[in-house]
Amino acid sequence: MPELREELGDLLLQVVFHSQMAKEDGAFEIDDVVETITDKMIRRHPHVFGDAEARTSALQKGAWEAQKAEERALKQAGKAEQPISALDGVARALPALLRSAKIQKRAARSGFDWTDPEDIFDKLAEETSEVREAVAEKTQADIEEEIGRGGKGVVYQAIQKSIGRKVAVKVLLLSRDNLFEWALNVAELNHPNICKIYDAGKIGEFPFVAMQLIRGESLRETLSKKRLPIDDSVAIVIQIADALATAHLSNLAHCDVKPENVLINDDGTAWIMDLGLARKQSEVTAESSRLLEFSPNYCAPEQLSFQYGECGFISDIYSLGLVLYELLTGRRAYHGDLEEVIDQIKHDPPRRLTDYDPTIPHVLEEICLKAIMKQPEDRFESMAEFHDALRACPLRS
Repeated sequence: MPELREELGDLLLQVVFHSQMAKEDGAFEIDDVVETITDKMIRRHPHVFGDAEARTSALQKGAWEAQKAEERALKQAGKAEQPISALDGVARALPALLRSAKIQKRAARSGFDWTDPEDIFDKLAEETSEVREAVAEKTQADIEEEIGRGGKGVVYQAIQKSIGRKVAVKVLLLSRDNLFEWALNVAELNHPNICKIYDAGKIGEFPFVAMQLIRGESLRETLSKKRLPIDDSVAIVIQIADALATAHLSNLAHCDVKPENVLINDDGTAWIMDLGLARKQSEVTAESSRLLEFSPNYCAPEQLSFQYGECGFISDIYSLGLVLYELLTGRRAYHGDLEEVIDQIKHDPPRRLTDYDPTIPHVLEEICLKAIMKQPEDRFESMAEFHDALRACPLRS
């Protein structure tokens, strides 16, 4: 019990301390905090702290849900630009399974619960149709077809009505702060291997980005069908390194470089995608970057552990180095389930590339291994240096 007493004292200190800070700013005092929690306890549990009669568990649960829905509506009252969602209030920080269970319960209360699988497909078709209509209205584009789908969003091929230009419209499944600022930053970039951004906005609470429509396939699709020759592999990485070097000069770090975000067309031109979702280097700190979505198989050690320092430009070098490793060897540098891969990235050096293919030139192997060193200071100092090393590398042993 002494330990509990000490922990409770620490919690009380936080309440008193922050209340005093708020008082000095003229915001509120500790008496206001006490009054607020008292009102909340009576409002949410009137049968315990108020004068309401005792209820059955079923009645109390219904009243509890109704009260929370009312509170969510009141919170949204001052946010006219944000629609009230049945999923508002489900904390993103919850463990995945617990959050999924809460979302399922909320969805079921809104009528999204079926016993017949065919009803699910009918509902999906209905919702997809509504999304297409909303995308067309907000983007001022005629949606032709869905051309891609991933963990972060859905991509549609469309025609921009104003000038008849074919574009790709990506609707993000997660909200994104400062979307317009990021889109503007990328739109100002001028590089042949960076997908151009034309417009950005929101469809309800979901952001969208209208961008250059590129005919081709992702590098992941290419790798799933064949292993590329060394010359072609290096040529692709040189193009992407040059594009990322340009982005870095504009203070933009990609933070999610992977084969899925590289498009290749028939003549071998490579484009880096999703730069519209990139982060400013000044805001990609060791703390903030770990809260971002990333792809574990291609993330840098500093994106997983504070001990390696801050994330940013140097992390893009590491991720592109892993892409190069996979292109040259035909396999990823790290293998296993998610936990094993993360542990390997943090602690284990990858096998030498020549263990898989002895024809890989020694100099090229050393360049790749330098890009994926655990400690950021042991890698290339910049993406431009990585790019120049590849360009100067002899591709014959």
